[in-house]
Amino acid sequence: MRWYVLRKVGQALLTLFIASVVVFFGVRALPGDAATAMSSEGASPEVLAQIRQQYGLDEPLPVQYADWIGHVLTGNLGTSPQTGLAVSAVLADRIPVTLELTAVAVLIALVISIPIGILAALKRNTALDYLSTTGSMLGLSVPHFWFGILFILLFAVRLHWLPASGFVPFATDSVSNLQHIIMPAVVLAIGLAAVLIRQMRSAMLQSLGEDYIRTARAKGLAQSAVIGKHALRNSLTAVVTVVGLQVGALISGVVVTEQIFVVPGIGKLTLDSVFNRDYPTLQAVVLVTASVYIVVNLLTDLVYSALNPRVRIQGAVT
Repeated sequence: MRWYVLRKVGQALLTLFIASVVVFFGVRALPGDAATAMSSEGASPEVLAQIRQQYGLDEPLPVQYADWIGHVLTGNLGTSPQTGLAVSAVLADRIPVTLELTAVAVLIALVISIPIGILAALKRNTALDYLSTTGSMLGLSVPHFWFGILFILLFAVRLHWLPASGFVPFATDSVSNLQHIIMPAVVLAIGLAAVLIRQMRSAMLQSLGEDYIRTARAKGLAQSAVIGKHALRNSLTAVVTVVGLQVGALISGVVVTEQIFVVPGIGKLTLDSVFNRDYPTLQAVVLVTASVYIVVNLLTDLVYSALNPRVRIQGAVT
């Protein structure tokens, strides 16, 4: 187990290094002059030269990368030229918002998908099974922004049940926080739930066809014990993997969802930094997002290996 964990951590660190290179040079590949975007309209050549020198834009790209990654390793993510604030301080305000939104979305998706997936497998080729399959296809086919606009028109404009936009911290007002977070969280959860329903159904059908399930039934175990104690546990390993792999899609959906509902998270910060050509903020946001994705996938591998020891043994052999 120890060597398996060390190997996975080493792979994660290597991936993170490659991601940092891609992030840095990808941001530099954006069209236009960064100094011009950072300055006021009609700035003189002297002002532009001063901006380039201040942010190291006049140095060769490898030198800029080495300087940037050196500061990142010490916890210095730079200063935003638009606001004058430390990027780390801005992220400290925005990340909890996105984490709460993502966590609520994942919870909603799991609460919806696991029972429906189990019932669809148990009621295979019935109206319930066909209905769940159709709902999953709709959830995968319809884009996030359409659901977001539809929810705002229905629940905020017409019914006046929920606020259309904004965010209130949980510590300030827990009720208002829930009212503001529920719509964007449901919008994010729809796509994930659609994937998990199909995965849960397939995994349950496979588990229900295994020999150990037939043996458990032959011993006279109740249906609830067969499903909950045997089939469900083995099916959840596949669901854990899918949740980890879908984090990337969920993070990309956060960008659009936060913009629609004006939620001040890292998704909205990403778009704002792109429009403003805020290099330090954009680099930090993308690097943090990539780091979260890599860490979540690492944890997914470890949890999966804990649930299924055969993966750990095979990983140690290879």
